[in-house]
Amino acid sequence: MDYPIELIHIDEKFIKKYSMVDIPYIKAGDHIFVVVAKINDYPLITSDAKMITISKECGVRVFMPAEFMNELGENT
Repeated sequence: MDYPIELIHIDEKFIKKYSMVDIPYIKAGDHIFVVVAKINDYPLITSDAKMITISKECGVRVFMPAEFMNELGENT
């Protein structure tokens, strides 16, 4: 698995790409992470229980940090 690490600027281009994604309500900062993962088909790595629940509800692959590291180890 190869996932890019990049800065994402929250600008007009970002708003156009990510603002109309239909996911359950979650606070704004968490919303951004869930939507970016969903649109780009990236896994979301978090230990936040609410983000895990919302991510699973809307089809985002979500992992606890240790779980993701184990998966990386298995796929290398």
